[in-house]
Amino acid sequence: MTTPRLVLSVVLTLGLLGAPPAGAQQSPTIPRVGFLAASAPSPLGEAFRRGLRDLGYVEDRNVVIYSRWAEGRFDRLPDLAAELVSLNADVIVALVTQASLAARNVAGTTPIVMVGVGDPVGAGLVDSLARPGRNVTGTSSMAADTAGKSLQLLMDVAPRVSRVAVLWNPANPVFQAQLLRETEAAALALGVQLQLVEVRNPNELDRAFAAMTRQRAGALLVLPDPMFTFHRQRIIELAARGRLPAMYG
Repeated sequence: MTTPRLVLSVVLTLGLLGAPPAGAQQSPTIPRVGFLAASAPSPLGEAFRRGLRDLGYVEDRNVVIYSRWAEGRFDRLPDLAAELVSLNADVIVALVTQASLAARNVAGTTPIVMVGVGDPVGAGLVDSLARPGRNVTGTSSMAADTAGKSLQLLMDVAPRVSRVAVLWNPANPVFQAQLLRETEAAALALGVQLQLVEVRNPNELDRAFAAMTRQRAGALLVLPDPMFTFHRQRIIELAARGRLPAMYG
């Protein structure tokens, strides 16, 4: 869902960009918002529009929204971000860490509103949470802190399992590295052996599950990732076929 803080950040930015200098007589311009997401089109995009409408910003009436979705393919994000810049977006709303980094790398001084970034300071998007600095604002997510808890819950339902396969996406390096650190710390405390299985695209899923079978994984932990969310039905089917108790991010 779009948070009030996110909507407020965007609206404040739009207000600053759209306001003419004091005493100036100018024709009003319609703000242009770029919306960049690593996932597929989802209810989140409509929630964002609804939040803006609630505050008086109606698409194609007094605001233009350019939406770009990478559908779980992180390699597309730089080109999609550059496309939004070429469309002269006045502000770019970027969902998750890699989308925010892609926007920052090409946006110049264009304001960026990040959403759901696990560690914006560690990712280099802001100087600090109290004083972000630069041209980036928005919301952060503490999802990385839940990775260890997810492993613990998985062990609660499969207490005899000693080896857990962890599905992760190296194409989403910053956020996934944070999740892996938390997962490995929890595994050490729980006395569980991890099998880290990389999947960069959906074509690698069959190979990944075959590796889990060969190495006798007893359960599966799927780390949160837009690509895994987009292909969740396939992952669920493969886990069921392998009879793997599973926890999904």
